[in-house]
Amino acid sequence: MKRVWLGPLAAVALCAVLYWPGLTAWFHQDDFAWLGLGWQVNHGLPLGRALFAPMTEGTVRVLSERLYFVGLYSLFGLNAAPFRLLVFLTQAANLFLLASLTRRLTGSAGAGVLVGFFWTVQTALSTPLSWSSAYNQILCAFFALLGLWLLFQFLETGRVGYYLAQWVVFLLGFGASEFMIVYPAAATLVVLVRYRRLPASIWALFVPSLVFVGYHVLVLQPPVSGPYATHFDARAFLTFATYWRWSLGPGQLEWFDLMSGPAAGWLSAAMSAPILAFALAAARRRDYLPAALLGWYALWLVPIIALPNHITEYYPALASIGLAMLGSWAVVCSWRAGRVHAAIAIGVAAMYVATSVPPSRLGSSWHHEQGRRAKELLEGVARSRAAYPGRTVLVSGVDEELFWAGVFDDPFRRLGDAPVFLTPETPDYARQRRGAGGAAGRYKLPEGELEAALATGRVVLYDAATRVARPVSALAGVSSETILVGDDSANPELGQGWYQAEGAHRWMGRRAWLAIARPRAPSQRLRIEGYAPAFLLRAGPVRLAVSADDRPLGAALVSRADSAFAAEFGLPAALAGEGKMRVTLDVGRAVRPNNDSRELGLAISSVAVR
Repeated sequence: MKRVWLGPLAAVALCAVLYWPGLTAWFHQDDFAWLGLGWQVNHGLPLGRALFAPMTEGTVRVLSERLYFVGLYSLFGLNAAPFRLLVFLTQAANLFLLASLTRRLTGSAGAGVLVGFFWTVQTALSTPLSWSSAYNQILCAFFALLGLWLLFQFLETGRVGYYLAQWVVFLLGFGASEFMIVYPAAATLVVLVRYRRLPASIWALFVPSLVFVGYHVLVLQPPVSGPYATHFDARAFLTFATYWRWSLGPGQLEWFDLMSGPAAGWLSAAMSAPILAFALAAARRRDYLPAALLGWYALWLVPIIALPNHITEYYPALASIGLAMLGSWAVVCSWRAGRVHAAIAIGVAAMYVATSVPPSRLGSSWHHEQGRRAKELLEGVARSRAAYPGRTVLVSGVDEELFWAGVFDDPFRRLGDAPVFLTPETPDYARQRRGAGGAAGRYKLPEGELEAALATGRVVLYDAATRVARPVSALAGVSSETILVGDDSANPELGQGWYQAEGAHRWMGRRAWLAIARPRAPSQRLRIEGYAPAFLLRAGPVRLAVSADDRPLGAALVSRADSAFAAEFGLPAALAGEGKMRVTLDVGRAVRPNNDSRELGLAISSVAVR
């Protein structure tokens, strides 16, 4: 084997080690919607409609979502291994293509080795490599890199076959992701820098992209409101800055609460300055490759910076290819320039790796955990049905993460089983997050039907927390109790320190208390969910201290502004028993917002003993 391939092989090995939790993850969240599509095809849905009918916000990702899920589900069912293996093999091909392209662009074998490592640790890859529903990012990268490689082959050999093959790859790329509209501009940029000329044949590539954009705007008509609404205004610059911080690494440390916002900002600035200085110095020497690679990064962000309400951590996956190539070339050039330049480049590279690896691993592990919990839930429900055939299954102990991981997309119904319902006390997580389409109509059995089923002994209660199923004739023995603080039904349990309910939450002041059922077992925990407003955190994170019957349970640091939070606390065995306990929440700081006479702390949505 040629020595030049040792670099990408090592990068592939690093990819397997770093993202092993995600590469072995089971299905969760949106996966069940796409798997349900496969089940519908097996039960009569026309294949053409399944493959080509526009779905989520008008997208038609025939290859990365439709064929990927429908085909593999038809062959392997709910065995996730083939899905994850295909993702890994596609990424391995990407790393080999990236190494080859980087060597051609830079003329450096060292840069070809480094680029694979720099891109592999990129935090934007954590979700696409760990979640089957984000395969579109990996597959689109494959088509973009392969298309550029074929274009280089055509320009160097003059063989028309390479040019035609590039066209096939380019058009197939639209079946992976609408991001492929960027390919002609990105290819034009790097070809101009690499060959100092633009062949006339390259301009034809812009035609499909323009047709795709026109079809999307005029026919599919993108939404004018909601998370996918486009806004071409000053917010695009803030969105770009967010993605830049995330791509460098410190921004993702902030996302995982591993670094404070100010510290992440300063570290991002310290890393950005040498990168931009390198590109500027190279441009002064008429070496425009670094500037072109920054242009690559910016171009692949164009389709998403106009979505300020849908900033997503994995969207810079394709853009970060340019950043990885730039970083590898900068290290090589700085090494040749002398000790000072080499020390600066190595320092920036070390900071990038040190701030990227932890969140990449954490993100991959998080997806693995979501898949594990979703699988346990589905298997537990299946065992309940097998043990108690013909009975209605009620599921208790579903927290917010499990709801989104394994309930929201209704895998029980879509995968061919009879409906499964949540117990009445389960919070309406869908309404809390999205404001509509809540659990009452979709995930819960109507009260009259539930009472009838209980009276006739046709109900099985499956506890997702203990993974135990048992027939019930009443719900008094449900293993958890939840108080929906934002609901007026919670008023009798609320003491001093609360304001009126507002939607799915209720504001507290500096200190507030409520009454809730005592734990029935020492293994149960107290879970508090709510929302942290930006105005409260302007002076820094707040410390939420919690006690039960005057016994301190601990404290949680709430630091992410304008975001939901969840905190869990252990419950001492001495609190277990019948009756209720008094739970006190203390944030130590409250703020009076503009035009509001109240002093507000956190907005609490639910308190539960689980």
